[in-house]
Amino acid sequence: EPMEGLSWELGFHQGKDAAGAQLFEAASVGSRWRVSPKWELEARQTISLIDSDELASRLVLRRFTHDLILDLELSERLGEGGSSVSFSLSPVVGWSRDRLGVLDHWLAPRR
Repeated sequence: EPMEGLSWELGFHQGKDAAGAQLFEAASVGSRWRVSPKWELEARQTISLIDSDELASRLVLRRFTHDLILDLELSERLGEGGSSVSFSLSPVVGWSRDRLGVLDHWLAPRR
């Protein structure tokens, strides 16, 4: 990891129908920053490469406590009528964060 606590990924997504006609083509970027042992910030964005529309964006502020994890999420998806705000509380037992990028998969068994 070039910078401790910071992970990021770039992605390319493409869909074609049975005849091979292109349905969509998009690029995405995601990042997670472990600000401190108690706080984490995560962001993702997906953009259409065909017409440069923003397809989805997500920003999560995460707080780790002794027994619970609190997520505050702001998100927007094209075609869903606007932005959304959500709160979630999850018990630490059984919780696992989404893996992000190749290094996150490779380092997971070591953490």
